[in-house]
Amino acid sequence: MHIPKIGVIDYEMGNLHSVSKALLNAGADVKILTEPFELERVDCVVLPGVGNFGDAMQRLREKNFEEKIRSWILSKKPFLGICLGLQVLFEFSEESMETKGMGIYQGSVKRFPAEANGKKMIVPAMGWNSISAKKNGILSDLDEKRFYFVHSYYAEPHNQEVIAATSNYGIEYCSALEDDSILALQFHPEKSGRDGINLLKIFIKRIGK
Repeated sequence: MHIPKIGVIDYEMGNLHSVSKALLNAGADVKILTEPFELERVDCVVLPGVGNFGDAMQRLREKNFEEKIRSWILSKKPFLGICLGLQVLFEFSEESMETKGMGIYQGSVKRFPAEANGKKMIVPAMGWNSISAKKNGILSDLDEKRFYFVHSYYAEPHNQEVIAATSNYGIEYCSALEDDSILALQFHPEKSGRDGINLLKIFIKRIGK
């Protein structure tokens, strides 16, 4: 199998060290990308992200990554989004209504309700939660496995067919997308122990064929 060269985008909004280390442990050749032109030197792009939606989009635009990422995705080249790296693929977020997202997917990013099923919800949702696989794909063998989440917002795509997995936190919500060469995860595989590494191994194996 070809060992793919995976580029992790550095836009000062992601935990690059832990993401890169997890990818290395899963068998990838990892490169940190600090300039847009460097995307041309890798086989796959990873967009991690922790923090505010508006800040993330501002950084991506200031560093001229947005259009390069959009072109990459529209060319159907392998892409992995993690946490905020999933949310910025949508049109907008309730976290920063004045800021447009990348608009790869129609839909929005919504805040968890303060109350669900008569119970007060603690937001952000933080800790381990299981996923329910919804289609035959990368996550099929990880159905009902538990992964680590830290988020106050969740994506709601208009096209339900791109939903690869859902999770439940008071409500059932989209916790992963898979579409063409895109895999985007609301949870953190790099913080999810053995199952997180196994997921990355499956992803790397797919793109290395």
